[in-house]
Amino acid sequence: MTTVRVRAEQATVDWERGSEFEVERTPFVDRLITDGRLTVLDSASQSAAENEGLDTEPGLPIASSDEPPRAGKGSGLAQWRDFLDRKGVEYSDDASRDDLIAVWDEHVARVAKAQADLQSARAEAWDAVASLNAELGES
Repeated sequence: MTTVRVRAEQATVDWERGSEFEVERTPFVDRLITDGRLTVLDSASQSAAENEGLDTEPGLPIASSDEPPRAGKGSGLAQWRDFLDRKGVEYSDDASRDDLIAVWDEHVARVAKAQADLQSARAEAWDAVASLNAELGES
């Protein structure tokens, strides 16, 4: 499998603007690169065996570049409230800093699942189109 590290130049349902992540190089990804929606940062060819044991999945943002630290300087309640407000993530007014971090982690998990579901749906759609094209080519 060939992967490419990219940066999103536009917010979509798949990622937020500025997110950097690895994604499998497909015709769809090539079209996004050509259209300027993704910028190539680094290309690499990796086999599935080389990817085993990695904690991230191709195509998913690894982390938000402006996420506050989880400990130490800049990791306070105000910073996490501001961050979640900018991201449009709702939280309880009486939430602690740890609660806000948990809210963010849950949000990221939901987004990752939605992205995986979307990638799966796209793959199924590509398969359906290929099948229809094959049927049309046979007639």
